Amino acid sequence: MQYKDFFDQIFSAVSPQRIIKKAMLVKKPGLVIDQYEVNLEGFDEIFLIGVGKAAYEQTNALFNYLSTASSISHLAINGFILTKKGEQQDPSCSLELHYAAHPIPEQSSVDATKRLLEVMQSRGAKTFFIFVLSGGASALLELPHPHFSLEDIQAISRELIRGRADIHEINAIRKELSLVKNGGLLKSVKASDLMILATSDIFSGEISYLGSGPLHFKKTNEQKLINLAQKYLSKMLRNKFFDFLHSKQRKQLQLENQKTKKAKQVFTHVLLTPQAFVKTAAETLKQLSFATFIYDAFKGGDIEEGVKGHIEYLKHVLPAHQGTPFAIVSGGEYTVKVSGNGIGGRNTHFVLLMAKQIFELNVLNQTTTELEKIWICSIGSDGDDGNSGHAGSYLDYKQYQLAKKTGHNLNDYIGRFDSCCYFKSIDCLIKLGPTGTNVCDLRMILFN
Repeated sequence: MQYKDFFDQIFSAVSPQRIIKKAMLVKKPGLVIDQYEVNLEGFDEIFLIGVGKAAYEQTNALFNYLSTASSISHLAINGFILTKKGEQQDPSCSLELHYAAHPIPEQSSVDATKRLLEVMQSRGAKTFFIFVLSGGASALLELPHPHFSLEDIQAISRELIRGRADIHEINAIRKELSLVKNGGLLKSVKASDLMILATSDIFSGEISYLGSGPLHFKKTNEQKLINLAQKYLSKMLRNKFFDFLHSKQRKQLQLENQKTKKAKQVFTHVLLTPQAFVKTAAETLKQLSFATFIYDAFKGGDIEEGVKGHIEYLKHVLPAHQGTPFAIVSGGEYTVKVSGNGIGGRNTHFVLLMAKQIFELNVLNQTTTELEKIWICSIGSDGDDGNSGHAGSYLDYKQYQLAKKTGHNLNDYIGRFDSCCYFKSIDCLIKLGPTGTNVCDLRMILFN
């Protein structure tokens, strides 16, 4: 199966240009989004702030859209973008552009955040801020609370990731460590009104978790935080976290953030959700004459359990559709407990694990002819999968057999977490480049 045209269709349907134009109407005297109207007559500038792995494409799309609107041509439109290091961007970008590290914050994250605060605080009440947030913002945007050093935050982040904490758990802890999370960034906005355009990687729909909530203050249950620290953090870091959790400093910070929240009118519109992205993929497959089923029972957690869930779902669906084109589609982000120095990510690893079950162990009891009709694929929606340098991979039965004949044992690559090298050997890696979005991994099993 040729994947390029297929993925082009999916990402075209959720491109920044398309989802922004669909969501926002520019007409005098301002902006209309959903039922919310922004009267811009009292402002002299619109300032765009994009933070996240999709920030470059999305913020530029919004800038271009607003810049061509005659009804607001009297307003200056400026902006600031903070995105992931390594992204190749257009040097002619007219917005201030910064790069920082992901998934572990580094000094670049702190430096860029300090610069953002300078820019925001230099604006007065006649600047209307539009924030364009996407997944990855939590690591990119960082200013440690004085109780914690950057090294503390790096160590805590590593232990959470190593312990396979999910995104809710990671961001619940991260919100407590920073001056700009959990509503902290809101204090640098002088105008009473502002807008957030969010591309959410949170399946639950809880936007306060996106980027650890830089513009959303929300109290977290202290017992929950204690439980998370006991579960994931080493003794030294855990004790330091507990000291802060019960400190006057934390109480004061929360009071300040809560007070700021009450003084601001924050309108949030979600441009794209993981569910909408998965649905778009399913609809694209339907247009290609596949009967399509969305498996949504297991969106995250341990990857081994996720594979078991997919296999059980396939066993349920397969008998009624054997011999006809159909597809299983799912989304989410699994956790992988990695050992060794292999190259790959959770998407390439997922394809290997599924191939072991379907092609090697034949747990679906398929004939060779039937196996040759199966195509397994998984990609990261941002075009990035672990340290692979690719979006993900695919595998069909013929390529699996080719790898086997040329001495590439699937189990060896699984054991050393070297999935990228397996797929490179048979030219089954998927390269997409920057996609302009970042919502979830997309997994597909096709029976053609």
